[in-house]
Amino acid sequence: MKSIGRNTGKTDHEWLKSVFQRLRVNDVEISDGKYTYAGSLIFEQYRDEETGVNCLVLNPKIVVCFGKDRWTGFTKEIRLKLKGKSLTQWLHAFYSSHAKPLPIKIITLKELCGSTTTTKDFKQKIKKSLSELAFATNWSCEIDSTDKVIIKKN
Repeated sequence: MKSIGRNTGKTDHEWLKSVFQRLRVNDVEISDGKYTYAGSLIFEQYRDEETGVNCLVLNPKIVVCFGKDRWTGFTKEIRLKLKGKSLTQWLHAFYSSHAKPLPIKIITLKELCGSTTTTKDFKQKIKKSLSELAFATNWSCEIDSTDKVIIKKN
């Protein structure tokens, strides 16, 4: 709990239990374009009620989707820096999955992330989020004169 910036009280332990329960009862669909897996992400969960230690066992059938160059990982430190910044977290997840991001129009990002704000408001929000993203990741993040978002990973 401490490693993800949570407290260790009863409420936080109950929150963690509910998160694991939601992961167990929901199906996921993962595809890399060649292979697709649909089913449960979590195969089993074990919890020591005295110590609070949890062990999650991922469904072994999804391993094919996690071969070399078939998945994107993020560091916990970056995600914690972005905690509570939903648009910035979305941008981080989106651009983390791109080896060499191409320029994308702001309006396209607005549609992709499902924002319902006006384009003018979204442009202001994305400017702030790109600044936060650059700070957290050390990526170069800018908007060019044609309203395209340019991300360069270092």
